[in-house]
Amino acid sequence: MRLYFRSAFLFLALLGGCVDTSAVTKFAQTAPDQTKLSALADVWVALPENEIKWDIYRRNELKDKLKADQQVRQKQKKSLEELNGVLIAYMNALGAMSGSALSDTTAPAKSAIDGLKALKSSKALGITDAEIASVNTLFSFVANLAVSGVQQHELLRALESGEGPFQDIVSIERKIVKRGILAGIKSLKSSIRRVDDEAQETLPKDQKLSQIAAFALHRAAEEDLSSCSAQEEAAKAYIKALDNLSEAHTVLYESRNKLSKQTVEKILPYIEKIEDAYAALGQL
Repeated sequence: MRLYFRSAFLFLALLGGCVDTSAVTKFAQTAPDQTKLSALADVWVALPENEIKWDIYRRNELKDKLKADQQVRQKQKKSLEELNGVLIAYMNALGAMSGSALSDTTAPAKSAIDGLKALKSSKALGITDAEIASVNTLFSFVANLAVSGVQQHELLRALESGEGPFQDIVSIERKIVKRGILAGIKSLKSSIRRVDDEAQETLPKDQKLSQIAAFALHRAAEEDLSSCSAQEEAAKAYIKALDNLSEAHTVLYESRNKLSKQTVEKILPYIEKIEDAYAALGQL
């Protein structure tokens, strides 16, 4: 009942022009680009093949494992993209409720929840049942909006109900990128350096063929390390974007009863950091 009266109050305030929802609009416009996350997910899918490439002693015996790992990671990529779709749909819904031109509130894929349950089996990621339930809550909210239509006076309810689930989605994505993708890149870099160092130390220095082989391997190692470094920076940039999306949404949540130009001033530093992070991610 209390939330109903507050929603009614916001509706009247919107009609009277007392509320400035431009901070919500600006936030909605920073919704992640699905292609940016897909590029990172492609790195995740390719990691097993690259790891085996540099595991020169067990390369042949690991071929079957490689095929299995890649199939699993293709499914994980789809799950991550669908999870991101829930986050994007919610942010677009906020934009539509704030009166912006962002009106795409297409319901996200229900399979995102099933995909998360599969990802939960990876203990390294640390995804919890509570987080999955929270994603389901936000999924249901956005799906209902897609059916009933976006109403501007629902903005207060959306910010109030969406804070917890939004933070949980961001937390899950952060875990996947940090504990899965970023950790995998760092592990691959260590393997490349180890193989390169061993080759430089053990190959005979007085044989021309050995020198050529060592030089070729070193160049290949440098090229792959350079690619890994670019991927690592992209992963860190995406984590930075997620961190600032989290902070920005909390500002909106805390200001939900008094959205104003001051809210815009509070949120702008986070928006700028998000945009900087997206620009860095674009270098991938």
